[in-house]
Amino acid sequence: MRKNWPIAPINVLAVLVPVIVSAALAYQVSFHDQRNRAQVIAEVVLNRSELITMQLETAFARLAGIGSSQACSAEAIGLMRESDLSSSLLQGLGYVENDRLECSSLGEEGVVEVGPPDYVSATGAIIRSQRTLPTAPNTPLLLVTIRTGYTGIVHPGLIFSLSGEDGELLGGTVGYSTRENIVHSGPTTFDWKGIGMPADQYSGSLVLADQLVGWQRSTRWDQFAYAGIPLAAVGEQFRGLIGIFLAGGLLSGVGLLALFRRLAASRASLPSLLRIGLARGEVHTVYQPIVDMRTGSWVGAEVLARWQRPSGEWIGPDVFVPIAEKHGLMRQLTRHVMTSCANDLRAFVAMAPDFFVSVNITAIDLHDPDFVKLMVAECNARGVAPHRVHLEITERVEVDSTKVSDAIRLLREHGFEIGIDDFGIGYSNLAYLDKLDVDYLKIDKVFVAGLGNGAIGTATVDHIIELAAERGLTTIAEGVELECQRAELVVRGVLLGQGWLFGRPMSASKLLAAYAEAPQVPVMPLSFARLAG
Repeated sequence: MRKNWPIAPINVLAVLVPVIVSAALAYQVSFHDQRNRAQVIAEVVLNRSELITMQLETAFARLAGIGSSQACSAEAIGLMRESDLSSSLLQGLGYVENDRLECSSLGEEGVVEVGPPDYVSATGAIIRSQRTLPTAPNTPLLLVTIRTGYTGIVHPGLIFSLSGEDGELLGGTVGYSTRENIVHSGPTTFDWKGIGMPADQYSGSLVLADQLVGWQRSTRWDQFAYAGIPLAAVGEQFRGLIGIFLAGGLLSGVGLLALFRRLAASRASLPSLLRIGLARGEVHTVYQPIVDMRTGSWVGAEVLARWQRPSGEWIGPDVFVPIAEKHGLMRQLTRHVMTSCANDLRAFVAMAPDFFVSVNITAIDLHDPDFVKLMVAECNARGVAPHRVHLEITERVEVDSTKVSDAIRLLREHGFEIGIDDFGIGYSNLAYLDKLDVDYLKIDKVFVAGLGNGAIGTATVDHIIELAAERGLTTIAEGVELECQRAELVVRGVLLGQGWLFGRPMSASKLLAAYAEAPQVPVMPLSFARLAG
């Protein structure tokens, strides 16, 4: 006789199965999102580490003809300084013998004890981390010494500083063959010697302690980089998604759960998420005021892109911009930002006729044959003069000056101001600067942070100011947070700045309201040639 199952349990199962599966899918999406985020950050850290390595190789090659007996001669020190100025990520060069820094391009007086090595690479490079020098007593530095004794001096902040990442980034670089930590950031380090990594794999992820860790191995050198995201971030995103997935599960029933699974799979990579986010308007524009630091008057604002996921999670531009560059989304992202800020710019100009906005662009944009037409069309459509738009070339990827110089020339002929953003932390060097016809340089916040407190950024700021003055370029300081930094910059002739001291990034409507309350003291236009045009 066939047994009749009770109807109530079947009804309960019909409800519970979609709920359970929906919750599992919500967690899967959250885990995959954060895992991919960790891997992207690890890739950014690796790229910066490799760029530092390349610049060290170039500098050491220039010094190779000077033997150790002449390593601290006037000729050698002069060559160190030339190499320092032409290398965007090196803060200095020196000579180490018997665990002592005998001399350097930073002008150290006397011999400095730097102690024994922390790590020796498979190629014989000697690493000393967390070292301080008399010229920068408050800046822990990374010293990289080769067999000849010549040493590169590196600011670790250039490797690990990521905008949009709250707090100190947990990450580092590790020797692949030795599994020894080379340099790290954050409160936690890992014992990589006991952690297995597939020999044929160049990227991956794993859970260590309370961190979801992404890693990326170099194809050129014996190292890999890692970045950690707290597992709590997975739970936070899960809580933001669970309501959406549960509602879908309850409404759809078991028959549509396969569709949810396919949707989850399509969303499980950050490139796919960014593509969807751009289409849905998840990438927003905010504005940080740029002020005349002599008077506090607001003269312009930088446009900053911010990506907020439906879960409420914010993803910083240092994460999603490299994704856009790598996966062919840069043109779409730039157009999205330009359209958004062009709509706001008309209101800004009506508020203050001399007000300008600065927008980040990349080499990819400058290689686009339609980019100049797009910029001109956006301005013409809204009745905004092009010189109210400043375009800032970012240095995340190396710019082929021969390919972009024509685009820069055309943009400047139309009236757009051209600057180099975050000067000193990317691919910029003297040759790069001299080949690009630009109007201004932006001094990165990593260097500004060291002003007035005995940090190494002071010397770099002075170098950048000198380079700009020799070429008749304006300088703008980023990341100005303290009054002492503002005062130090103004004394040095840097009159434009932005940072939390003057205002945090804000929406267009808040910028308009805040501008009305900010002091507006009439002064002569600064070095921008067409500011009063």
